[in-house]
Amino acid sequence: PGEKNMGDIENMDKTKQKNRAMLNIEPREVSVRRESELYRANKTKAAKISRIEYEEYMDRDYGRSKSKQSGYAEHRTWRSINSNRENEKKLKTSLPVTTSVTAPMTAENLGQLFNTSSDIPAPMVVLSAQQFYTLLTENENSEMNGIIDNKNKNNVPISELGNVLVTADSLSTLDDKMYVSGDVISLYAKLINRRIEKRKTKSVNTQHEIKMTNTYFYPTLEKSVANGNFDRVLKWLPKVDIPDLYALEQLLIPVHLIRGKHWVLAVIDLKTKKIILYDSMACLNSIDRQKVGENLFRFVQEHRKASGLFNNSLEWDIVNLAPNTPQQPNHFDCGVYVILFADYLSAQRVFDFHNVSMETYRQRIRYEIVTQKLFHD
Repeated sequence: PGEKNMGDIENMDKTKQKNRAMLNIEPREVSVRRESELYRANKTKAAKISRIEYEEYMDRDYGRSKSKQSGYAEHRTWRSINSNRENEKKLKTSLPVTTSVTAPMTAENLGQLFNTSSDIPAPMVVLSAQQFYTLLTENENSEMNGIIDNKNKNNVPISELGNVLVTADSLSTLDDKMYVSGDVISLYAKLINRRIEKRKTKSVNTQHEIKMTNTYFYPTLEKSVANGNFDRVLKWLPKVDIPDLYALEQLLIPVHLIRGKHWVLAVIDLKTKKIILYDSMACLNSIDRQKVGENLFRFVQEHRKASGLFNNSLEWDIVNLAPNTPQQPNHFDCGVYVILFADYLSAQRVFDFHNVSMETYRQRIRYEIVTQKLFHD
């Protein structure tokens, strides 16, 4: 940047700099230098785009072509974990925030200011992505393709488990750069629950009590909150293999944010009394995530009432964004990240999505859906 850029900065913030100098907050030449350095670092109007403006921009522009979306995401995504540009200046990620709410719910406790928090239960096992997910072998590829061909010939769903069906069309959403369908996530939830039950029969002492709902659970819960009638969602719990919520340590809930066309994973941690949101696009959806947290708190509150466990001193924290959540570098991998979040959390693995490409994850998930065998079953 030369004199022209310095002039741009002076014109852009002239009033602000003058006011700060008059108030003896900062000498004008220091203010100009500070603004110029910020301009050079971010190469964007001195990084003056507010988060609200950024969300509105993305919502408005979400329907453009894939090539433009992909390019924008690469340049703008906060904490872009896969960028190889040595000198790229990354914009700051929103901090993990916690809202404490105390039953009974009131308008006041839902409007509390956020506080930073990192007090999230830590997984117990450290295992790298290379160990946790590997490329399919030739035999695995042959097995998967044989099943798919046979199912297609007989004109039946590719995979069926309980009341969840994955058709050829749904399975195709695991192709590269595709939005993963809710049916794929729901069937994967079934596989996770089955794996947990298998391990439970082998060793009760080491069992991590956790369940995952299908993708239809949260929309039903959301309607219950809207109409104030929780009977349907409470009766639905046994139907999704959750006869006793309070026998669990954690309940994993995939959530589709309609406004943002985006998947996130919500976790009700009954052991630590926290509602935790895992979002692979941290720079967006903050308001939507907070609403999800509030709805889930209402659900917990109503469930306690129905169970005769209601206590006015019940306190829960809503963690709007779990710290150190891996971030996607594009606009289409959110469903894959939700599956990975659930798989790693249910297996008590530390997140490590940096070393393996999304194509590898998608290929492995496709194999697991088709064969109904998880990699670590």
